[in-house]
Amino acid sequence: MSANPRFPVTYCSQCGGTFGPGDSGLSHCDDHRAMTWKFTPGPWVLHPTSMHPAVRSVGTETAGPKRICTVGSMNGNKTDEANAHLISAAPELLDVLIMIREAAIDMRGLDFNLTTEQWAQVHTVIAKAHGDAT
Repeated sequence: MSANPRFPVTYCSQCGGTFGPGDSGLSHCDDHRAMTWKFTPGPWVLHPTSMHPAVRSVGTETAGPKRICTVGSMNGNKTDEANAHLISAAPELLDVLIMIREAAIDMRGLDFNLTTEQWAQVHTVIAKAHGDAT
């Protein structure tokens, strides 16, 4: 962006999101999604420890795994583990919800149906949140 942006407010053509000053708008939600995320990118995984579960990122080519959080009260109960499964699914849950929203926007309210692959993604991430997937 130049020192004096052309537009005081910019928009996403797909979702209508409003952004600050800039030299051009955005065509697709993918163009602004990474700009607005402030969390460690997924995927996240459950990392069992001897006393309590932890959630950590899997790492990237440029950065190793990062601990996201430790869950529970160090007593190893099943609720703590279930909570850790749900937390570890958070980035994928967000991705799936965004996918559904963008598909609905693209359909503009017409008979909205997910593809078989999209439904499989929905089921997989829900299973992960419940601790049923690896």
